[in-house]
Amino acid sequence: MSKLGKVMKTNKFKWIISIVLIAILGLAVLGLVARMNRNETVKTVDNFSYSIGRLDDEDGKTLLKDGNKLDNTGIYTGNYIPYNNLVIELGDNAKVRYCVNFYDEDFQFLGVSSFVTADYSTDIIPVAIDADDIKYVRLEVVPTADKDGKVSLFEVTKYANMLTVRYSN
Repeated sequence: MSKLGKVMKTNKFKWIISIVLIAILGLAVLGLVARMNRNETVKTVDNFSYSIGRLDDEDGKTLLKDGNKLDNTGIYTGNYIPYNNLVIELGDNAKVRYCVNFYDEDFQFLGVSSFVTADYSTDIIPVAIDADDIKYVRLEVVPTADKDGKVSLFEVTKYANMLTVRYSN
């Protein structure tokens, strides 16, 4: 039997290999945990999240004009956006104004801000709403310089690009 064969049969060699493998596995697990904790999930609302229409100031649902037609003078986010670390920034020379509709954890409408033409600040939360109750928002964006006063399918991306919306999960 070769020397290597004798070495491999010793208990000392088996223990050393086992310890090295366990250490490598432990370092790999620690690396994954550190990577997951370091990457807080920050998401950006994309242009495809917007639909043509407006939201009702009374219940936060899609506003119908004339009883059955959508009001096509603006765009809104169809999905509820988590309120965690909400950031709304208007681009340079943005020709839109927006308001924020606030909802609780059960997606019940709490209220709506007034329209603003500046980056988001908690100052726009209506006094009647307790900020701790806010869990979700939906945005309503209205152009301030649209030629015909109506948003077409081809203009949704144009107006959505005028602001950046980010949040954390």
